Amino acid sequence: MEAYGVHCACMEVAEPSPMFLCVKSVCDFAEDKSDDWQEYAAFTAAQFFWEFLAAEWGALFPSWP
Repeated sequence: MEAYGVHCACMEVAEPSPMFLCVKSVCDFAEDKSDDWQEYAAFTAAQFFWEFLAAEWGALFPSWP
């Protein structure tokens, strides 16, 4: 829900629109809410994002070091 709000804000801002990427992990089912896996889900999302940036930095930002 929060990511959707950020995405909408990025799409409706005046030009130039900022780049936006959301990385999330699912940690529960809507009908069976629990925070038991929240810490692990946050870790896996952060780890994926780190690996993604490490692999794609040059393609995303070719003029940055």
